[in-house]
Amino acid sequence: MADSPHSISSSASIDGDLLATSDHSGDTVEPAWVSERASVRAEIMAIIKPYRLSEDEPPFSLPELVVMAILCSEEYSLERMYIRRWIKETFPYYAKPILNAFITRLFPQMYEHYEEKALPGFQMAFRTAFQQYEVPLRSDETTPGDMEEGIKYTVELAAGRIYLSRWLERERNGIFPFLKLAPELRNIIYKMVFTYPPGGLTVQYTTIDRESRRSMQVCALERIDGKTEPPGQTWGEQHPEDRDVTDIRITSMGSALGLLSTSKQVHAEAAPLFYNLNPFYFAGIIPLNHVLADPINASRMRHLREVRFDLDLCKNSGYNFPAIKVFIPAMKALSSLPALRRLTVTLLNCRFLEIKTSARRELGGRVKKYTRISQIPGFNDLAVAASKAQEVVFEEDYEGLVEEYVKEEVAKIRAKEAAAKKAPRKKRIGNRIKSERRVVEDSDEEDEGVGKVVKMGKKSVKS
Repeated sequence: MADSPHSISSSASIDGDLLATSDHSGDTVEPAWVSERASVRAEIMAIIKPYRLSEDEPPFSLPELVVMAILCSEEYSLERMYIRRWIKETFPYYAKPILNAFITRLFPQMYEHYEEKALPGFQMAFRTAFQQYEVPLRSDETTPGDMEEGIKYTVELAAGRIYLSRWLERERNGIFPFLKLAPELRNIIYKMVFTYPPGGLTVQYTTIDRESRRSMQVCALERIDGKTEPPGQTWGEQHPEDRDVTDIRITSMGSALGLLSTSKQVHAEAAPLFYNLNPFYFAGIIPLNHVLADPINASRMRHLREVRFDLDLCKNSGYNFPAIKVFIPAMKALSSLPALRRLTVTLLNCRFLEIKTSARRELGGRVKKYTRISQIPGFNDLAVAASKAQEVVFEEDYEGLVEEYVKEEVAKIRAKEAAAKKAPRKKRIGNRIKSERRVVEDSDEEDEGVGKVVKMGKKSVKS
């Protein structure tokens, strides 16, 4: 590992785009990013100058300081430890508590009543800065997990400027006439704003914080960018995406959907795109029910095209009774999604046919042991939802019983739908219903001159 923030690990293969190279004449040529960052570095240093000698808290957020640290560095990318060091060495506000803590450890008797040995919440806030989706970081992480050391972060100049625009850009007057743009241009903007990485959005649920029950988190399911720069290092567009890494967060629905609140027209145009373009991952039956079964969300959820959820009726070698209680309404809500195209179900190691009496009672009051998946309430609605999707994937279904049942039910449902399409349509005449076939026969008989008896009130007239 490098010993200073101004040296890059020799284990990384760095090409000419990142390090200085030599041209045909032998003169050293600096990489393009060095000159590009020089101007923004000067702007940042001018902005932070008043706070470099002050012990007052600087007005910059920690995510902004992380971006500033990278853009002010002489290296293309930095590890977290060097970013943290730059912040503490640049601003006395962050350095003083660390110094006090160090002195306290050396001379505990001098600071016996000193309580604030470190800046409260700094470590957590610093770590969270790397988890926020809005922060335009790119990392070279190639292994799953949340390891701080060894991972290098960089910021593209344009993205960094936009993120720091409230400090680097002058205030502008006037209002941009967004709604006067052509609908095609507005759609392009909506897609840019509301399209997230293909890993999708995670909807999580917790009983600790009411606000966080509606929070959404970008779920890292797969890598989104295979571009290699430099060779041997994969740099993701935002953060690396891996099934085991879910470290990119949208702080709240308000931050994700703020544009929708600007006007009814914008909401009507953009809301369907947000739910249509992004895969949604529900981390359990409870968040699935919380979002889909809520009548307030019905008009928005009907645009969902890709849903992934954990079927977590079993938990820690026992039963997840809160999830069992809402399993039936959750599946019914899932089956009502009209635009569903892809459904992924992860079964968390539950032997459904061995569910005990206490859990069976919660699922519908059955006392006898289940012998077939079809006997478990809720799975029929799951099959209905699967019949609407073009692609259905079951993960970790070790017994294969659920997938087998759903496939059989989907085949029956689609066969029934196909038969209904082929069946003659019926036409209502007065209070009677005639099939189209009978109506045609009646008209043929009339053409042949066959008399018909037409009832008119109490009289019958032969035609």
